[in-house]
Amino acid sequence: MSGSSAPSSFDTDLCGCAILEKDVNGEVLLVWNYPKLEEHMENVLIKRSQLEADTVVGSSFSRFGSQWIYIRTLSANDTGDSAPTSSSLAHVEVFSICLLSKVFNPEKYLAMATVLGATYSTSASPPAVLAAYLDVFRKGVHGSFDSANFDPRRALLVTSPKDVTRMFGPEIVLVWNAILLKKRVVVHCENLSALLKVIRAFPAFAWHRRDWDILRPFVVAGHAPEIADLSSGVYVAGMTDPRSVRALQLYDVFVNIDQRSITVADHAKESFRMTSFHKDMATFLVQNAEDPNVDVQTFIKGMAMKTQQLLGKIQQLRVEVDGKLVVTRESIEAHKLPANMPRFLYDVAVAEQLT
Repeated sequence: MSGSSAPSSFDTDLCGCAILEKDVNGEVLLVWNYPKLEEHMENVLIKRSQLEADTVVGSSFSRFGSQWIYIRTLSANDTGDSAPTSSSLAHVEVFSICLLSKVFNPEKYLAMATVLGATYSTSASPPAVLAAYLDVFRKGVHGSFDSANFDPRRALLVTSPKDVTRMFGPEIVLVWNAILLKKRVVVHCENLSALLKVIRAFPAFAWHRRDWDILRPFVVAGHAPEIADLSSGVYVAGMTDPRSVRALQLYDVFVNIDQRSITVADHAKESFRMTSFHKDMATFLVQNAEDPNVDVQTFIKGMAMKTQQLLGKIQQLRVEVDGKLVVTRESIEAHKLPANMPRFLYDVAVAEQLT
């Protein structure tokens, strides 16, 4: 490309910043945002911050619409190694720095939010926070924060699918099947930090897509705008409310981290009937998860290769229809496959847009 270009660390993925405060009387307010947020997004940030809850959550990441939300919550009275807290925050118990971005990179944006939080803690000045935000947007650097230190590819493997497989054992093949078939998955854990650690690995089970945008890592059950945001139809949504298991209309598969269990909803069971391929994949996943000599990259590569082998066989089932090569039910059934296999192969073909 000829002509001038932006620095490699230029961060145009940033979409906005907001500051929430919880005062000593327990009232939660959005005190500043840039650029101006729509009212429904203000409400989402307040709900996701958990400032209205009894227990403060130090950091979280989630997604609403097409934007990722990163929230870092800090005590107004505990600045750590930074300068003393501004006296202007004397009425504030805790505050949250909220960052909006187009991309998934929790470590990067939570680190940035921490730096912006230190700025706000010592200055109580939204313009100072804006200046720091614009430094990162324009140059990728502010103070100790440097965007170049955060490779987005590393964010995909902070939690390994190998570790998640060890958690659930052979039942993990139900998650693999759900992600492959683009089903709706709700993941429950009462501890938000534990939920976020586990759920971020789920898209890796369809590594050939590398689609982390299916994640809705934290959804507040019962909050209408957030439930409406799940209307996309394909998602892995995290919820901390134990009542979420009763929201049968929201999921095809329910994963309970606390109980180490995976349940397929009755309405979805036809798409989860096991085949010889499922049994082979389950055995492969468990054996490799338990093998200390298999590292994360090898685990993912092996899983991806087996998935690609399946997709390759499905490609061979295509026939010409109206000048296009597609997979049809008839082209599958012509091969006289074992029970459950025709339905499974067709469902995969639909998910891969081969029909």
